Amino acid sequence: MVGGGALGASAAFHLRRLGVRDVVLLERDALASGSTSKSAGGIRTQFADELNVRIALRSLEEFERFEQLTGTGISFRQHGYLFLLDNDEDVATFRAALALQQSLGVQSRELTPAEAGTDIVTVSAEEHPRLRGAAMLVAALAFAAPVVA
Repeated sequence: MVGGGALGASAAFHLRRLGVRDVVLLERDALASGSTSKSAGGIRTQFADELNVRIALRSLEEFERFEQLTGTGISFRQHGYLFLLDNDEDVATFRAALALQQSLGVQSRELTPAEAGTDIVTVSAEEHPRLRGAAMLVAALAFAAPVVA
C-alpha cells in the first residue's frame, strides 16, 4: 500500500484481517501526516445517494468497534450533526435525501427552526435569521481522532 493515511492504513489492516500475509505500507513521512492529519474527524451518514449512505453506515459500524478490533482508542463519540438550510430549494433537496436515509436506517430527522433552537442543539433562529425552512439533524454523526485512528 502506498500512503499511510486513513485509506492506506485501513486497506492494509483489512487485507491482513482477510489473511493476506505480505502487506507492506509505505509512507513518505509519519503515519497519518498528510491530509488525514488535517481532517476534522467528522463521521456522518447523511448523504443524498444510496451507495454513499450504505458505505457510511458500514463505516460507522467499524468506528463503533474500532477499539475492540484494534486495541486502540480513537476518542470516538456520537453527538449528531445539524445542517442549517436557508432556502426552499435546499430544503426540498434535503427532504428527498432524508427519506432515502431513513429508508436505509439512518436516524436522521427534520427540525423546524424553533426546534433547532431548543436544548437539542445550541442555535437559534434569532441568531441565524436566514434560517427559514428547516434544519436537518443526523443523530448518528460521530467524531474520532484521525491521527490516532
